[in-house]
Amino acid sequence: MSFSEISQATKTMLLLTGRFGGARQRQLTDRDVAFPLTTRELNKLVDCLTTRAIGIEELIAPGSDAKLPELVGGLDSSRLHGLLGRGFKMALAVEQWQQRGIWVLSREDEHYPQVLIKRLTERAPPIIYGCGHVGIFDCDGLAIQGSRNAGNEALAYTHTVGMQAVEAGFTVVSGGAKGVDQAAMTGALDAGGNAIAVLSNGLSRAVVSSENRIPVMEDRLLLISPFDPDSGFSVGKAMGRNKLIFALARAGLAVESEYNKGGTWSGATEQLKRLKFVPMFVRATGTPSRGLDELKRLGAREWPDPVDSDAIHAIFKKIRSGVFEADRPNVAPQSLTVSPRQAAMVMDPGETFESDTGESATDQIQIDPSDALFSDIRPHILAALRESKSRDEVARELGVLKKQMDSWLSRLVNEGAVTKHKRPVRYIANE
Repeated sequence: MSFSEISQATKTMLLLTGRFGGARQRQLTDRDVAFPLTTRELNKLVDCLTTRAIGIEELIAPGSDAKLPELVGGLDSSRLHGLLGRGFKMALAVEQWQQRGIWVLSREDEHYPQVLIKRLTERAPPIIYGCGHVGIFDCDGLAIQGSRNAGNEALAYTHTVGMQAVEAGFTVVSGGAKGVDQAAMTGALDAGGNAIAVLSNGLSRAVVSSENRIPVMEDRLLLISPFDPDSGFSVGKAMGRNKLIFALARAGLAVESEYNKGGTWSGATEQLKRLKFVPMFVRATGTPSRGLDELKRLGAREWPDPVDSDAIHAIFKKIRSGVFEADRPNVAPQSLTVSPRQAAMVMDPGETFESDTGESATDQIQIDPSDALFSDIRPHILAALRESKSRDEVARELGVLKKQMDSWLSRLVNEGAVTKHKRPVRYIANE
């Protein structure tokens, strides 16, 4: 899908919401760095255009400048002019994405997954970036999630479930992270089936990695993200992409989860308490887990663990037919409080998670403190590593313990955000 094949409507939405290199949202007046629209703001503009029977693509048509002030729906017209005037920057960004095989779809395109619009309605991501065959969207999906630090027992279990899903004609949907996500995808691909990875960051790196490239070229792996392909990690984006994983699936399975913290817990509880897109299952065998037990208390079912081909097909036939409807949670309704961040059904290019309740997005958030701290320190480490430095130099510059810096640098290397050189050991940012 080349730049010339991107529809005018998609070009317009990309200009209005795109970040072009992952730049952070900043309130600046220069037309080349105008801050992109949030999903809510874009919907407001689209509603305004729709009432006047005007397509969004007309905003970049010749002569549109004269009409724009009348059509902004409460948005600042100079901001819209600035965003729509970024055609050159957009062309450069798209050319770079194309060189990596990345395509762009908007909600206006026929290949955009309709299940996202059906389930997320106007809060479906305005733009999806991806690499791989879009036909994989049209599938029965099993969403599999779990810890990136899962043990061998859980990883082997996950690999088996991925293979079983493929045998029954399902596609595995995951977040593409190390650990359980990768084991689920590997199981599906090893069995000759399909997988979808919904990434929260780093799509540009993921599409050129050796383990992804071959299955992508074979039309068996689809990598997608609602965020700029060159954007970095943040806890908010990692939590936000969970709803896309479940929205693309027929059922969800949590293989491993900590209690009351972490991405798996957040995604599963959001699904059980609020979204309820699909029936939710948890691993029923192996090492006991308080997190999984609590998810069962909230209404998740035990995964049946089929032992032969007939049993595999029987289970997935029930999932496909909708037999497994969400049960009432085994707790009192008043205990099912949902945090504003969990309640937010917004996939926002500006990384803004808007709450339906109007409360502060920081209220009641249950995030692993180590993840939150890493999210805060990450941009400072990358900024310090624009030039090659040792661990000690970075730790001294940022005023943190060397042992802690070791942990953060290892995490950034695993993400692909930082390269580690040896003899002597030094680090440099890749972005």
